Amino acid sequence: MLEANYKLYNELDGYQNKISIKKDTLTSTTTIEYSKIDIKKLISLDRNNASLIKNSKIKVSDMRKIYEDMGAICKTKYTK
Repeated sequence: MLEANYKLYNELDGYQNKISIKKDTLTSTTTIEYSKIDIKKLISLDRNNASLIKNSKIKVSDMRKIYEDMGAICKTKYTK
């Protein structure tokens, strides 16, 4: 089911989400290449995405808060 949520996003150039499930742990890894992604298309998939985008980027801390508010335990790993 979670894979279906990301299906349309994964069709965007510059967006990749991978999900793996091992025992009782689900890991969702999203990579966004801002130089490639079409922000307008990203917003067209879900208007709520517009509130996440600031200066043409999504802050990791904002995404982390959303997932934690839903009950997820986040371990952030990102590069600049």
